[in-house]
Amino acid sequence: MNQEAQQISRWRAAFAESGPAPDPASCPTPETLWAAVRGELPAEPMREVVDHVAACSACAEDWRLAAELNRQEERAAMVPGKVIPGRFG
Repeated sequence: MNQEAQQISRWRAAFAESGPAPDPASCPTPETLWAAVRGELPAEPMREVVDHVAACSACAEDWRLAAELNRQEERAAMVPGKVIPGRFG
């Protein structure tokens, strides 16, 4: 068995050990996920979202996308706007 096949075999075993995927009905709403990514949730709801995301691959992907969008938004807010030199009086 080549190295790639061994790696795939290890991943399959790790996924099998992680247990069944959560019920999609238990997934947090997009608004809740977005608030969690931005750090706007109280401690207990945040813990519930993080625990869910750790077990749900679909929500983990949503989290990654939301986190990237949040980083881009924060970077855009730090970029100074175009300043037109002149006299304002």
